[in-house]
Amino acid sequence: MSRRYSLITLMVLVLPFLGNSQNDTTIFVQAEAIQLSSPIAFYGSTLFADSIALSFAPGQTGSEVRYTVDGNEPGKDSPVFSGKQFFKSSTLIKAAAFHPDFRPSESIEIDFVKVTRITDVESIQLITEPNNQYKGGGAGSLVDLKKGDLNFKDPVWMGFSEGPVEVVINFKNPREIKKVIISTMTNQGAWIFLPEKIEVETDNGIFAGQVESPGQEVPGKLSYEIVQCNQVSTKRLHIRIVPLSNIPEWHPGAGYLPWFFMDEIIIK
Repeated sequence: MSRRYSLITLMVLVLPFLGNSQNDTTIFVQAEAIQLSSPIAFYGSTLFADSIALSFAPGQTGSEVRYTVDGNEPGKDSPVFSGKQFFKSSTLIKAAAFHPDFRPSESIEIDFVKVTRITDVESIQLITEPNNQYKGGGAGSLVDLKKGDLNFKDPVWMGFSEGPVEVVINFKNPREIKKVIISTMTNQGAWIFLPEKIEVETDNGIFAGQVESPGQEVPGKLSYEIVQCNQVSTKRLHIRIVPLSNIPEWHPGAGYLPWFFMDEIIIK
């Protein structure tokens, strides 16, 4: 059976006691042992009101991107993603690069969420101001459908170093609220943690949602924390986000105050 090889030439510098000499060492590596880089995705925000366009750059010549929309990891028999595709509903996409001569790449995950554009907001007030380093785009940016990525320095993110974090939204007319969703992130290496709980006060009651901790040493992750509001009618929302009181004991920053980041408030 024939095997394909990738030639890698390494220049090894040998330093004897006196003088210098240089030897070339040639190493043969089986191509099957080389893993492809993950595909690069091109799209706007992962939040959209009508439809969202998605395309990929697979990287290695001759490779192709395969994907799934059912939550499973993509495999060699998954459909090939070609050209630009449009999605009109909330869709979780997992994609990876494949090539007959190399190992598949690590998969990437894109969670597109379709939302209703909020057009009846009379005012938004940030009672708690974000830290000066991470001010986001102001109160109005919390309903502009612009979603940040895992880079917490992305200018759409608001970062808070103390809490509770409070936001008041007034509508022009009473409206029915089924749920309030806070778009946030976890980056434990940067001391960014999910909050402990979220409370939503309406004209007809207070609703609370406990946030499940992701555990320790999890990779950076974007998440949507949901508070169910039982289809209540209200003209005003007072959202109160309670961060963890301290960073957990297992973390190097144990005992210090954690950061809380958010970039969007979704109302359904």
